[in-house]
Amino acid sequence: MAVALALYDPGDEVLVPNPGFVLYGPHARLAGAVPVAYSLVEKGGYLPDLPELERLVTPRTTAIVVNSPSNPTGAVYPKGIVDRIVAFADRHDLTIVSDEVYEEIVYEGTATSFWGRSDRAVIVNSFSKTFATTGWRIGFLVAPRPLAVELNKIHYHIMACPSTPAQVAVLAGLGSTAATRRMVKEFRLRRDLVVRLLSEIPGIELVPPGGAFYAFPRFSWPRSSQDVAGALLGRGVITTPGDAFGSLGASHLRLSFAASRENLRRGIEIIAKYAEAFDAGGR
Repeated sequence: MAVALALYDPGDEVLVPNPGFVLYGPHARLAGAVPVAYSLVEKGGYLPDLPELERLVTPRTTAIVVNSPSNPTGAVYPKGIVDRIVAFADRHDLTIVSDEVYEEIVYEGTATSFWGRSDRAVIVNSFSKTFATTGWRIGFLVAPRPLAVELNKIHYHIMACPSTPAQVAVLAGLGSTAATRRMVKEFRLRRDLVVRLLSEIPGIELVPPGGAFYAFPRFSWPRSSQDVAGALLGRGVITTPGDAFGSLGASHLRLSFAASRENLRRGIEIIAKYAEAFDAGGR
């Protein structure tokens, strides 16, 4: 929000991912800017399509929002894509707003940060995922000094600062990476379990997530994402309708695997029974 209010002016256009995290578009609108969605499609591994970005950019475009590892898709941008986005942004004089809150939760290799690759890159990050401190509301932002000065002014007027106890606790966490490594090892096992179990359900297709802790399966049942999520909720499983993240999330669900392996098995078993109803006649 601080980035949006500091950098977006009324009438600006901001490129935002579709599907993408639910706040990017609204933040642009609250600043008076216009969010312009760029496509992340399943067959492309949910990676940005550079020719499409070129078609979408206009003289009013001032920024591009990127998110890797991605919420909701779990896609991790390879270095080549990062380099091409940086070149694209430099070519069109755009600020890169990079949401990297899941940077430590990657299952093959490491995530490539946008930091240090452009003098117009702003990195938004959080300790919520790295230290499993969701709810403490503490993160950090990295930007070139001229931008950081302006961002700090807006940040002060939004919240002044996070609480002192949370800051002290996070400093303690920065002293070791062992706990984070153990957490990611467990998430990898859960990811593999979820991918295997979902692949056994008729009517579901899934691009295995490379990072974060979400699966974004596509279903073929003749129901909306809202309808399916509602029906599963009534059976005891919480999912998020895919179209909450943009129009290209239609016929998808976001499943979090930040739960025990036992509960993941139970939840996916309920999804499998829901799928069986359509095999038996579409009830």
